[in-house]
Amino acid sequence: MSPTQAAAASEIPKLEPSSFSSHHSTFEITETKYSVRILKMNNSTFIYIGINGREFLDEIGLAMPIADSPGNVVNTVALGPQLGCDSQQLAQKLAKRLNKQIYVSCNVPFDRMVMPMLEKNLVKIIQDNPDVV
Repeated sequence: MSPTQAAAASEIPKLEPSSFSSHHSTFEITETKYSVRILKMNNSTFIYIGINGREFLDEIGLAMPIADSPGNVVNTVALGPQLGCDSQQLAQKLAKRLNKQIYVSCNVPFDRMVMPMLEKNLVKIIQDNPDVV
């Protein structure tokens, strides 16, 4: 091996194992099947919720704990309508509960009956699989 080849070989970065992990679940509410995808990243988690088979990103909410104010979170809408964003509200609840930065894309038509059941199913997924968040 020439000195140039040896130098080039030493510059190749070593591959590190990914710190990202993913989880996929489905559940049914009132005869509609929903899909949940959870992407655990270094210091945050992205949660996607949508109707199974019709998956799209229509809105994304973001919430994170406030470092010097325990129990409080700050939240915003990253994508979608600024008012009435279900993703933002769900991100806020989860960030407060899990005490970490949470992104949520909840692409489900708002329904006062479905949303509480959807949240209940999501919390069950997280409780049954604590390593996914």
